[in-house]
Amino acid sequence: MTYPDILRTLHSLIAAPLIEQTPSFLGEAKSDVREAVNALLPNLLAAIVHRGLSSPSEATALMAVFDSPRLDPALPQANLDNFFSGGTVTESHMTTGTALLAELFGDRIHDMERATASLANLKLGSGRALLAMVASFAFAVLRHAWMTSEEGADRGSLVRLLHAQRHAVHPALQERFLSALGMPSAATWLESTADPDAALTRPLSATAQTRLDESKRRRRALWLILLLLLAVLLLLAYCSHHTPDTTEKAAASAVPASSSQPASSATATSTAPELDKASESAASSLESVKPQAGTAPPLLDVRFGYASAALPDDFKQAASEWVAYAKDHPDALFEVTGFADDTGGRALNERLADRRAEAVTAALVAAGVDTSRLSKAVSRIVSQATDAAAARHAEVRPKP
Repeated sequence: MTYPDILRTLHSLIAAPLIEQTPSFLGEAKSDVREAVNALLPNLLAAIVHRGLSSPSEATALMAVFDSPRLDPALPQANLDNFFSGGTVTESHMTTGTALLAELFGDRIHDMERATASLANLKLGSGRALLAMVASFAFAVLRHAWMTSEEGADRGSLVRLLHAQRHAVHPALQERFLSALGMPSAATWLESTADPDAALTRPLSATAQTRLDESKRRRRALWLILLLLLAVLLLLAYCSHHTPDTTEKAAASAVPASSSQPASSATATSTAPELDKASESAASSLESVKPQAGTAPPLLDVRFGYASAALPDDFKQAASEWVAYAKDHPDALFEVTGFADDTGGRALNERLADRRAEAVTAALVAAGVDTSRLSKAVSRIVSQATDAAAARHAEVRPKP
């Protein structure tokens, strides 16, 4: 079967508009932007190919990016006049690209941004912007080729489509970009992507295996707790049933009638502490195996500047407690809500609130929180706010 050349499609679609429109927006020389774009396109595509061919779980993760509501399937047909020149459209596009990259690459996105800047000695901010601009188009073009494949849109057809791109991108690979992916050379990349069938049958990735093992350990611990509780309850039932019979037998064995009452009383007296001790021991056992009450999740409230969706400089520190809670509670689900005040047009404010929620979501995904656990709630406009600054925020709460 013949597969489309994704690199050629991507280059013909966005290379010229990027080279023409971004230099003034980024404050970079046109020759440097051209060099960076021509190097970035094959290397970013190589990064996506490598991730999709790493394991079945990573191929599934790439499919999840293709299904993400952030990705616009019609992006390859968009009018690109002034698309990369700055302004609201460009900023929104960059936010989406960063979020999609974070879904697939996690913390490695920061190394990829630095590597992009180094491709043509650009400023770090320029490298970050170019990477974000290209990412959405790379995902959208790949998704279109996969969805329109004669083989059908399943994991096997995606793996074969990715494998078919190897020879187009291999000659242009640069080690400084590959190092951001943890690979020392182009030869290593070529070897790691050589067998498409292995990507369909390879064992789970280390991260996925760790999650699976952790799930198994939790289930075993739960069964042990339940068995221990059952054993304690059976012990209590046995003691409460048999202790009175022993007392009566001891009382009956006393020969003098006059001493019967004291003997019975003495036996009861000696038995009572034993029962209390047994009850106390059982209660202690129950207390030790009783699951601890869940800790309430901290509210994550992120404040933004006027008309801005840029995260504050202290976001990482401010979100550390929330991220720790999310990692300690892998089954918890959350909603991200963006807010804006009612200054200006409502449509612009609604979009601004959406971008604030998207920025927080992308940062949390980059911090290691699985994107499937974060859903975006309907953004809100705060009318007649007494504190306009407080209305410009986004918050993360447990999903009801």
